[in-house]
Amino acid sequence: MERTGLTHIRAAYVLLHIVLWSICIQSSRQTNLSHGDSTMLVDSYQTGTSSSEVTCLQNRASSKFLRIRGRKEVDAMGEGEPSPENRLILRTINEQGAVTIKGEQSRYYLCVTRKGEVVGRRHWVPNRSNNIICQFRMNQPNHLVFDLEPVQFTAMKVGFKRDGTKRNARNVAPYKRTGQFKKLLSCTTYAANTGSLSGTRSEHDDTSLDLKNNRRS
Repeated sequence: MERTGLTHIRAAYVLLHIVLWSICIQSSRQTNLSHGDSTMLVDSYQTGTSSSEVTCLQNRASSKFLRIRGRKEVDAMGEGEPSPENRLILRTINEQGAVTIKGEQSRYYLCVTRKGEVVGRRHWVPNRSNNIICQFRMNQPNHLVFDLEPVQFTAMKVGFKRDGTKRNARNVAPYKRTGQFKKLLSCTTYAANTGSLSGTRSEHDDTSLDLKNNRRS
């Protein structure tokens, strides 16, 4: 009887170790997935697999163009014919379709902070604390419009009021005009890989600068 009891205890001990090991493996996989976006972004730039598009994004609430003019100067008040102030460089940066969005004239990237503030930043590479994200998924409820969702703040959307001023990204409901955009086709041009875009400096040069600054920080 004693031997049978010891056998059961040993079996339970081994089973407990197997369960704990499985939990550790699963936790490790989830951690890797949570940081996967930012890792893939750097890899895609380093291997030259990204592609670019110059376009204008019209917000449906204001009926005007998204502009990124500085750290705090992000709005949807662009008017008139497509101009460098209204034009944006959209760069697809991984196989999941995530993009960075940069003002052609200002060279500032569209970003969202953890608190939901929509801001502009000079460099796109995310900091390690993930307090600010500058990569977005363009979710399309239909083929005409899409919303902009920060890749690691999936409960948030970039949105604007009727007057073109920005909303807090935490307060933008899905499938509402305030957070929906459409491309102006007459403003759109394309460039593949890391070549120069019409009227702009080489994207490869900006990428190298972003990566260098990230290593220093």
